[in-house]
Amino acid sequence: MPRPFSQTVLKLKIVSNDMIDDIIDDLNKGNKNASMSLAKSLKSNVLDTGASIISVRFKAKSHWRFVDKGRKPGKYVPIAPLQRWARVKLGLSEEEAEGAAYAISKTIRKKGIKPTNIFTDNVNKFKKTALNVVAKSGKQDVEAQIRKILNRK
Repeated sequence: MPRPFSQTVLKLKIVSNDMIDDIIDDLNKGNKNASMSLAKSLKSNVLDTGASIISVRFKAKSHWRFVDKGRKPGKYVPIAPLQRWARVKLGLSEEEAEGAAYAISKTIRKKGIKPTNIFTDNVNKFKKTALNVVAKSGKQDVEAQIRKILNRK
């Protein structure tokens, strides 16, 4: 027997996957997807608890925050991720990538990183779409449950 809000859950899964696709597109457009590790880490999970509560959760590698909100000047950035990035993006050898990573870290310490708001903008768009889905599809799911209950009698 299908769960009471099965259509709403299904539509939210579609919308959340669309949001992930939009984020990946924006990462690519913004030239922020060199190693693709952030894009590959993006996941969504729509849960129907069965108590008329539906939750949507998103997962991503922790550096999504810096891509989205940027980073203020003042602190060095860890070298290992920058080194991997330099190897992939710049096509450098291991040794060259290490030197580049230190230089990039120093520059970020001085200048910071500008925010992109890629995640914030897409999540805000998702929230609006999700509210519309819940309002429309949720109503249809409730009506279907009422019809089912009335037909049992």
